[in-house]
Amino acid sequence: MDWAELADWVKRVKESDLPAAPIALAPAVRIHDVSRYLAALRSEVAKGADTARARTGALQREVGLLMELTHGGPAAPPPEPPAAAHRAELPASPPAVDSPQAQDGPVIVAFDFETTGLYPDESDIVEVGGVKFTPQGEVMGRFERFANPGYAIPADSTAVSGITTEMVAGAEPPITVLEAFIDWAGRDAVYVAHNASFDAGFIEATCEKAGRKCPPLKVADTLEWARSLGLKTPNYKLGTLLAHYHKNTEGLHRSMADAHGVMELVLQFVAGHLAPMEELMRWARPLPLPPSSRR
Repeated sequence: MDWAELADWVKRVKESDLPAAPIALAPAVRIHDVSRYLAALRSEVAKGADTARARTGALQREVGLLMELTHGGPAAPPPEPPAAAHRAELPASPPAVDSPQAQDGPVIVAFDFETTGLYPDESDIVEVGGVKFTPQGEVMGRFERFANPGYAIPADSTAVSGITTEMVAGAEPPITVLEAFIDWAGRDAVYVAHNASFDAGFIEATCEKAGRKCPPLKVADTLEWARSLGLKTPNYKLGTLLAHYHKNTEGLHRSMADAHGVMELVLQFVAGHLAPMEELMRWARPLPLPPSSRR
């Protein structure tokens, strides 16, 4: 890795019009220090005003540069923190597309879509987020990418997610991003979403609009799963369930934060099971899923 180039990159981010650095950084930094800085920085942007949120696209481009730098680095990264502590920080992770890592055994992909509306036939995907992980909680990679629907994002959609038309202007069409996500995740993975019929509906509709055949992915629903557990919660919204388990709820209604939240629920639901993948597979259904109420 060219550490001088990396240090210059950090300096440019700190001197930009984004919020001030939430943690201190020395000129000679370790890659995990940069990751923590970006995670905190993204959290600050997400909590800011709409004008601050509009700068997320610029931050994503900077993160992309960082990923290019790190993928070619000769130095080994420092040891990872314990799995439980690592998972606690995940909802604030920087937007990125990680290269898939080789792994043995089953892989789970928690995912979420942000869209222009509630109904797949009338609306389109504008952001895809996914986390690839094992039943033991080891994160294998992350995927986060905007999609350009080809028209202005409605104001009510922007009010929920903070995603604007300008933020997706340079992105690829929904079908291209969706296919890239599925290629990254792998067709043999078990896909998991909260209120999965919503996200599955957009997979099916996006493929249909492009004249493509919908792949027979296996999709599990943490909403259906949570309802079966008889939890004492006022409702079964993702944020409510995460709060019930004392998990981070910041940044929800963005695809990566929601995907990390789904991962946390899966790990919570399979905890203590001798065969966690068998428990998860009880809830997996092949696409297309039966329709249900949209979130």
